[in-house]
Amino acid sequence: MEKDWDYVDVDEKDSSRLIDELKISKIVAELLTSRGITDIEEARRFLNPMLENLHDPFLMKGMKAGVFRIKKAIGDKEKIMIFGDFDVDGITSTTTLNNILKNLGGDVSYYFPNRLIEGYGLNKNAIDRAVFDKRSLIITVDCGITAVEEVEYANEKGIDIIIIDHHEQKEVVPNAVAVIDPKQNGCMYPFKQLAAVGVVFKVAQALVKEMNSNFDIISLLDFVSLGTVSDLVPLIGENRIIVKYGLDQITKTKNPGLRALIKVSQLKDKDINVGHISFALGPRINSSGRLETADKVMKLFNTDDENLANEIAKQLDENNTKRRELQQTIFNQAMEKIKTEVDFEKDNCIVIAGKGWHRGVVGIVASKIIEEYNRPTILIALGENGIGHGSARSIPAFHLLNAMTASKDWMESFGGHSQAAGLSIKEENIDGLRNSINEYSKTKLTKKDLVPVLKINTDIDLSEVDFKLIEEVHSLYPYGFGNPSPLFSCSNLSLVEDPRVLKEKHLKLKLKNDRVKDIGAIGFGLSNLSWEVIKNNGKIKVAFFPEINEWNGNISIQLGLKDIKFD
Repeated sequence: MEKDWDYVDVDEKDSSRLIDELKISKIVAELLTSRGITDIEEARRFLNPMLENLHDPFLMKGMKAGVFRIKKAIGDKEKIMIFGDFDVDGITSTTTLNNILKNLGGDVSYYFPNRLIEGYGLNKNAIDRAVFDKRSLIITVDCGITAVEEVEYANEKGIDIIIIDHHEQKEVVPNAVAVIDPKQNGCMYPFKQLAAVGVVFKVAQALVKEMNSNFDIISLLDFVSLGTVSDLVPLIGENRIIVKYGLDQITKTKNPGLRALIKVSQLKDKDINVGHISFALGPRINSSGRLETADKVMKLFNTDDENLANEIAKQLDENNTKRRELQQTIFNQAMEKIKTEVDFEKDNCIVIAGKGWHRGVVGIVASKIIEEYNRPTILIALGENGIGHGSARSIPAFHLLNAMTASKDWMESFGGHSQAAGLSIKEENIDGLRNSINEYSKTKLTKKDLVPVLKINTDIDLSEVDFKLIEEVHSLYPYGFGNPSPLFSCSNLSLVEDPRVLKEKHLKLKLKNDRVKDIGAIGFGLSNLSWEVIKNNGKIKVAFFPEINEWNGNISIQLGLKDIKFD
């Protein structure tokens, strides 16, 4: 789908002030101001993320009560159950909390719901299991903020609940012993955009402080950064600090299971980066909870047996292959349905359903459909009982949770964020939901909103793409959601030789202009532009991220192409 290129406006006064005060280059100053970072101290902290800049965890509402109850449970030798969600954020949250509680002397077990049988969130089956196991405290992670009825059920059974979550609250907050969620009403914590595992990390910080433990809190950051990157929270503020230090912890992790996962992902001896988490480690962790249960991953991360770790990691790799094949099948079927069931002249949102679709995969497919059409998308997997379970994904201009709230009468349940949500619905209500959410979208979306936009920082000459530029833009690393890789554009480029197509999908070019004789470029997924590039030789305009290419011991500069236009 053709993209609009939007060049970011920069306030020259703000940039000049940053240059003078911080002694940074013009490029770095403009990249900061384009991200809304104009305050000197904020810019200094962004360029130099330090652990000492983490906020006091006790500023978070519910933290004091939650830590007091956990400390009591540990001291009284109570049995504790961690109830976790089955995605990467939930699994890493469970792993992190399990690690710190066991280190502090807690008697801990964990429970993951089966996605296909129990669905999302705290449920009565898990509470009954806790009663049977004589567990007196359940701590939910990455869920619980909407579990009003379930918490009341636990209270009736004599089990205390602590909720550790990062989702938006609804009208009523559950009557738990403590609710620790920076997004709940009345919470004055300065940073609201932590992943659930980030909130768990704050609880760990508070516990170590309260219990005067000498536990090295930094050792938790391998799993905390894994969940933070995978859950697509913005890599700013505390998340930026967590991920900066966490990437180093992953690279040198002592956890046998994580080492085995790194090995099977073909990342051994590499410096782990955000892309490795997003496209290799995260999907393999997610594959277990999507197709089976998350217990296998927890077994991986809790074993000291390297042979067992390698075996489980291999199984996760195989699961991920199955997931990709299943995902492609559902994607193909969904694309066929869109052609016959969606009228883009009147519908801004895509709402489609299919029988036999795996509910653990439809969220990924919805994201792929957005890449094709740039429209809010809801995919619903219909069960034989007439109930559908759906996943929704959105575009930046459309707040999904608000839209679903406006259409709540058509659904049995729903919850999520502005950009991602889940729901259950009766089959006969799908048309009603489709009509309702599309009507709502007409008041919120314009035709321009439905055209994908590529944010370009500035246009430069090809001769300016050098190692110095790469070093400067690297000062904003780690990149990711909320802190995207800086993009530049170059115009009036010519081909050094004919384009090459790699694996039938990727486009490899050698480009030049009047000042530069030869620079390599690669565009993943851009092979469809091969003929256009040849036809418009000499008028090629590229949007790219400058990067280092290492091949056979040779190091060179390469353009990581994001889009191509023709002047």
